[in-house]
Amino acid sequence: MKGLASTLLDRECGKLAMVRVAGALLGLSFTALSGYAQGHCSLQTLAGTYVGYERGSSLLLSLSPQQYPPTWVAPVIAPFANVYEFTIRPDGTADGFYWIWFGSIAATVDSIPVHLTFSEMNDDCTAKATYIADLPGGPSPEVVERVIVFDNGRQFQTVPISSGIPGITWTGTAHRISKGVAPVTSGGLDKANGTYLLNCENYVAVDATTAVSDAFLLRIDVSRTGDYTGALYEMLGTVSKDGQPVSGTWTVNPDFSLAGTLYLPDLNTTINQRGVFYNEGHDLYLMAVGNKDTPTAIQFSTCHGTRISE
Repeated sequence: MKGLASTLLDRECGKLAMVRVAGALLGLSFTALSGYAQGHCSLQTLAGTYVGYERGSSLLLSLSPQQYPPTWVAPVIAPFANVYEFTIRPDGTADGFYWIWFGSIAATVDSIPVHLTFSEMNDDCTAKATYIADLPGGPSPEVVERVIVFDNGRQFQTVPISSGIPGITWTGTAHRISKGVAPVTSGGLDKANGTYLLNCENYVAVDATTAVSDAFLLRIDVSRTGDYTGALYEMLGTVSKDGQPVSGTWTVNPDFSLAGTLYLPDLNTTINQRGVFYNEGHDLYLMAVGNKDTPTAIQFSTCHGTRISE
């Protein structure tokens, strides 16, 4: 039988062992957390190719007199949506392209080139992006956006601090698809096939003073040749389309940009699409666009898509 002194010593040793184990676990916890910590940001942190989208508006509702459904005041209708891709150099300059809906300016199959300057990178990983919005047939204002960088440069979000056009507001999200300034060349249909689910928002102008809101889900099965079939689940104003069959095609370029079509059999209409992929083809941003001289009736439509099965 152990003596009293021996028993007390065993107890203290046991407590010490427990403290050491707890300390080790706590150290592991801090180590794990530090792996997710945001590092020091610099312009070099942003060097790479990014894809993203922005969406906003300057819509005002006419509520006097009260009416249902409410209508938008025609002089200030300016829905806004874009999808873009650009490469940022270590000095903060960037070049790329975008598609845009902005009020009466319609997105077309042709992308618009853009040059940006990223500056004022702060310790809290906030920066500024300045560029000229070269709007086709419209104004070319200078835009300054606040950029908030996170995930060690893998993502950032934006909000304008000077838009050049009073009243227009938006937010945006960007994802890095390649680090460094080398051209992205690994895209293709082999990276973008399977079953995708697209979540889309849209406005459709009925006449000069009235617009209809639209929201839809699009579930499609994309083959290795780029052809797809699927179903549309939509609420367009008061009209529901619950599972309407659709079909179309996707072409995925080496830089992960997309050119596609969507055929709506009930309208016997084909809608052109343009977009960008990220996460190696797992996710995408997509817009409905028109031909250069024939803008589509699907206006300001932007979609976020995710591959839900291979």
